[in-house]
Amino acid sequence: MNKDDVLGIQFQYTIAQIKVSSATTISANTASTIGNYYVRFRPNTTNTYTNLSSGTTLPTYSNQQYQTGYHLKPSPITHFVIQLVRVTSTSGSVSVVDTAIVPVIFAAGATFEITDEIKATVQGHTTAIGDINDDLETISNSISTINQRADSIQSQVTTNTNTINTLNGTVSSHTTSISTLTQKADSIESTVSSIRVSSGTNMFGFSRGLKYSNCIPFI
Repeated sequence: MNKDDVLGIQFQYTIAQIKVSSATTISANTASTIGNYYVRFRPNTTNTYTNLSSGTTLPTYSNQQYQTGYHLKPSPITHFVIQLVRVTSTSGSVSVVDTAIVPVIFAAGATFEITDEIKATVQGHTTAIGDINDDLETISNSISTINQRADSIQSQVTTNTNTINTLNGTVSSHTTSISTLTQKADSIESTVSSIRVSSGTNMFGFSRGLKYSNCIPFI
C-alpha cells in the first residue's frame, strides 16, 4: 500500500515438478485437462479466486490499482491466499497442491503519511458533549479556558479545604454542622440578637444588651 492510500499487487511464480533429485519447470495451464497445474489467488475479504496468467512457465498477475482509498474501507484487505492447484476432472474441478499466505505490506512513505494524518485529525478534533451521566473519579487535564453555561449546577463535595485571608461582604444566611471548630484570631467582633443554648433539661438565655430575661438558672 503506497502513500496515496492505494493498494497495488503483483504476483509471479514458477511451478516446479520435482522427481527424486531432478526438478522440471512446467507451464501453467488453466484448461480443463486432467493433470494441468496453475496458480490462483484471492484476498481475505472474498472467497472468489483469480487465476494468474496461463500458458507460461512464469504465471503472473499485476494490478497497481487493486484497491483505492485503502484505509477508508470498512474491511480493508490484510492478506492474500495463493494456491497451486491441479486439475482433477474435465469439468474443471481442482485439488489444492500447496497454499501460501501473502500479507499486505505498507510502504515506508505510506506509514508516515497515515501517521501524520491521524495526528492532524486528533489535534483538530472538537467534541460537544451534551450529557454525562456517570461518576467521574479523576479528571487530569491542563485547561487554559473554561466557558460554561448552565440552567442548574449541582455539586456534592466530600472534602473542601479553603483558606480565606479577607472576607468583605454580608452573609444573609449560613447553616453549618461542625463537629470540631478551632479558631485563632487577634480580634473577633460580633453582634448577636439572641442566643439560646440547650444543655439537657437546663436552659438559659440572653437578650440584647446582655440583661437576664426570664431565665432559668443554669445548674
